Amino acid sequence: MTDMPPNIEQQFQATRRALGRALGQAAWERLAAAGNWQALPELIAEHAPDAPAWLAELATVERACAQVRRRAESGVPAVEAMAVNPALQLLPVSWRGLPDMVRGGDAEPQSGEAFVLVWAAPGEETRNALIRCEEAASEDLLALKVVAEDIPLEDVAREAQAPTAAMKALLLRAVDKGLLLAPASRIVRDPVSHPRPHADGEDAVPAIPADAFVSQSFVLQWHITQRCDLHCKHCYDRSERGDVSLDDGCACLMT
Repeated sequence: MTDMPPNIEQQFQATRRALGRALGQAAWERLAAAGNWQALPELIAEHAPDAPAWLAELATVERACAQVRRRAESGVPAVEAMAVNPALQLLPVSWRGLPDMVRGGDAEPQSGEAFVLVWAAPGEETRNALIRCEEAASEDLLALKVVAEDIPLEDVAREAQAPTAAMKALLLRAVDKGLLLAPASRIVRDPVSHPRPHADGEDAVPAIPADAFVSQSFVLQWHITQRCDLHCKHCYDRSERGDVSLDDGCACLMT
C-alpha cells in the first residue's frame, strides 16, 4: 500500500467515513493503494464501483475545500471595486445535501441538481482559515453573476421587477458572507478626534475593534425647515434659523 499524503484523512473525512459505512475499511485502503489523491473522485469510480452514487461528488467537494484552504493561506487581496472572492469555488452537483455531510452530518444526499459554494471568508486567520461550504441560494448565484459579468444594477432590478436598492442590498449580503469582496470603506473617524486606545497596561482603556471607527455608509441628517410644531419627543433642535431655499439646497447637493 502506498503512503498516504500528510493530512489526507483529515481532508477527506466525510468521504472516508461514508465509504467505510458502505463498503468497509478495506475499500478505503484500496483507494490508498491507487495513489494520486488529487484524483480521488475519479479513483472512486474506478476502484470502488459499488460505492454510493454520490460518493465521488462528495470527494469532489472535500477536494475543493482543501484547495480553497491552500489558496487562502496567501491571504485575501484588497480590491478597488467589488469583485468575486478569488478563494471561492462554485461546483455543479447532482446530489443535494453534500455540504451537510462535509460538516459531519450522517443523512445521505438526495438526488437533485444544485451548486455548492466553497470559500474562505476575508478576515479569517489565513493559517487556520475557516473554510465555508454550503449549497448556493438563488440570491448567492445572482450576486455572483452580477459582479462577475459586470451587469448594471438598474438592468438587474428591471428584470427582477424590484427596486435598485434591493439589488444593492443583495450584493451587500454576499459581501457580508465573504462571497464577494468590496473595497475598504473610506468613511473613517479622524484619529485626532477619535484616538484608538490600546490595552497596553493594567489601567489602560480596553482596546476598541478597528471596525468601530469605520462605517460602510454615510448618513446625513439635513434640517431644511422649522415649519413644524417641535412637539416630537425625540426632537432636540431648538435653534433659530430660516428655511433653506431651493437654490441653496441644490447648491449644497452639487458641491
